[in-house]
Amino acid sequence: KSINFQELSADLAQITFDYPFRIPPYFALVIRAISVLEGIALVGNPNFAIIDEAYPYIARRLMTDKSPRLKAALRYMVYGKEGMFDAEKLIDLLQALEKFTAVRDDGDGSAFKVDGVRGSKVVGTAGDFVGSQQVDT
Repeated sequence: KSINFQELSADLAQITFDYPFRIPPYFALVIRAISVLEGIALVGNPNFAIIDEAYPYIARRLMTDKSPRLKAALRYMVYGKEGMFDAEKLIDLLQALEKFTAVRDDGDGSAFKVDGVRGSKVVGTAGDFVGSQQVDT
């Protein structure tokens, strides 16, 4: 599900009115800047969601950072509040990490995988072994 950042910031603003806490000024400025950027992008693409675009970077941080706080966030994201493993969330994270790595390494537009093919190389899709390294048996 896509998250509209402007709606998210409006909800956050409502919470600050309902409950007695303050958002630091620098944080409020970052929220406003991101909202403006998303608003500009929405003019060109009504389906744009900045959270979706940032997700590959977020996935990389969650899966590679050694910080105990980020490790706890990863654990919560994959296991949820109930402590039940969610394979789909893990697959989403791994695909986002793959997208981040592909864009970082092949920033020429060939990074995006379509039907298991990236550029001219068959790389397969989640759950299959196409493009995987084979082990001698």
